[in-house]
Amino acid sequence: MCDSLKPSPVDCGPIQNAGLGGTPKPTTSPKSMTGHTTCAAGALNLLAALGAMRDGVVSPTINLDNPDPQLGLDFVANDSREAKVDVAMTNAFAFGGTNGAMVVCRPELRDAP
Repeated sequence: MCDSLKPSPVDCGPIQNAGLGGTPKPTTSPKSMTGHTTCAAGALNLLAALGAMRDGVVSPTINLDNPDPQLGLDFVANDSREAKVDVAMTNAFAFGGTNGAMVVCRPELRDAP
């Protein structure tokens, strides 16, 4: 999930190259609706990802009117979108360069080859 106000290809490259393969995956930023929650941001991103997996609905990035097509991402802009989500990746970029990423999947996929 790109969290910067104006992401660049450098910012979004890890999302494109996350090993998820195929066409661009739906990309969203829950922070657009909650504001920056500082220490809780990673947990809220994870809850949004798990909710998308459970409910089959990806929450939108609100106020995203002109996404840059050069970023190569499938932004879920302004309206939620139905999607079957089997695997999700969340990113948390903190002050001072403390960053983290988490990939979660449905339990039945954990032991798949």
